[in-house]
Amino acid sequence: MSFGRLVLPLVAAVFSVPASAALIGLSSESPGVLYSIDPATGAATQIVTITAAPSFTGLEVLNGTIYATDVYNSGYTFGTINPVTGNYTPLNTQGGSNNWHGLAASVAANLLYSVDLDNNNSLVSVTPDGSTVTTIGGGTGAGIRGLAYDDANGILYGVDISNLYTINTATGVATLVGPTGLSDFLPGLAYDPVAQILYLNIGGGGSDLVGLYTLNIATGAATFVGANGTVSIDGLAYLADSAVPEPATMALAAIGLAGMSLARRKRLI
Repeated sequence: MSFGRLVLPLVAAVFSVPASAALIGLSSESPGVLYSIDPATGAATQIVTITAAPSFTGLEVLNGTIYATDVYNSGYTFGTINPVTGNYTPLNTQGGSNNWHGLAASVAANLLYSVDLDNNNSLVSVTPDGSTVTTIGGGTGAGIRGLAYDDANGILYGVDISNLYTINTATGVATLVGPTGLSDFLPGLAYDPVAQILYLNIGGGGSDLVGLYTLNIATGAATFVGANGTVSIDGLAYLADSAVPEPATMALAAIGLAGMSLARRKRLI
């Protein structure tokens, strides 16, 4: 299978997001939906419906491009999302894995990170064009579901269904920070380097309040911010202020996705 490369600077994109939005989220639906999320209230606003179906997805922005994992496109794939058209472009087949959970990016290293649940919960790095996937170490030692990277301090954070960890990007080993106080199994994670806040978004599937949280990076404890208004956002990413466009001056073209039926869900391992 051959995959093309999409290079999409967000600064050139024309889509409408609330002025206060610094977070974006992706839902595991068929098809998926990309949202902006207000970090002060947790409220989610739909940006666009995408042309594929994410499942327990990871979401990240690197160098102005939106990336996602575990997106179904004739198999589970890692690829990019156009926030204007909703077009999803697969870049690789995740090394044959059906479960790349969470996604984070290091600007300094120009790499993205995920965790392969099909390979002993191992940390993997992937180049922005998707051409090179590297397994790091023999396993994180934790069932990581969400990832976020603090570039200023060189710290990779991960969450499983109830705990916060730091993950060594050289060895792939996870070190427990502490319990979040939550038990949901659809978490997305994002780090705001400006406010130095670690965000967690719960996308349903458990008894926890669905919506946006902040996490204490010293203890792992979660504090509820507010509901999204939707129950399925499990991919979360920070959108840099410089990448947030002004509200669109023209209406977004209608995107016809009739007939798309990819109803499927993977069983969580």
